[in-house]
Amino acid sequence: YKIIMPMNKLLFFLLILYTTFCNAQKYDNIWPMGYAYDTTINPCNFYLDFTHDSMEIHPFCLGANFIEVGNSAISDTAGNLLFYSNGTKIIDSSHNLMLNGGNLNNNSDPFVEYQGYPAELLILPSPINSSKYHIFHIERGTGGVLSGYALHLNYSQIDMNLNNGLGAVTTKNRPILNDTLGGWGSLLEAAKHANGTDWWVLIPEWRSNAYYRFLLTEDTILGPYRQEVGPAFHWIDYNG
Repeated sequence: YKIIMPMNKLLFFLLILYTTFCNAQKYDNIWPMGYAYDTTINPCNFYLDFTHDSMEIHPFCLGANFIEVGNSAISDTAGNLLFYSNGTKIIDSSHNLMLNGGNLNNNSDPFVEYQGYPAELLILPSPINSSKYHIFHIERGTGGVLSGYALHLNYSQIDMNLNNGLGAVTTKNRPILNDTLGGWGSLLEAAKHANGTDWWVLIPEWRSNAYYRFLLTEDTILGPYRQEVGPAFHWIDYNG
């Protein structure tokens, strides 16, 4: 039995399938925001919810979970918030500290503890295990928190099957790259591998035309691979 379809209709049909597939992944549907850590303020914070047809704003209180600077969050495939981080701690969906979620980036600076860590972190779902999530996060090192460049790229892992579904950090602050890395801003990025499963993670070297890349596969992180291309990366490019 054959279905014969004109080319223009076939392309439209494939586009609909692709759009449906993309919309099924709602990892980035919840955006926690705000910086108030005084619980006498009501609401202290809020989050944007893109799960429904129109964006919704939900007020809630983070307590001491300051997210003014560093901020990243991830939801499940249905758009339900799983956890988020300000770069110093990982907070679960009940807005409490995740099990083993403190001291991210080996941070002990009280100012940064409240402000959030001034560096980007990237959360990615596991290529094959729906309960595991991977965090790539930039550490500026002792005395370098407010410097213009980073010193380390670290890796942590979350298992959402633990702690009654609220998750726990099973690997934390594992260094995977030690170098002077790009400055403030959106300098840590990810792209899906052409195989549709794995992830490429990229970060620039400080004041250089070199870029480091890692490949997150089903069971390991490959790299770093260093590549020089284009003009040098200067301080004016902080924002990525």
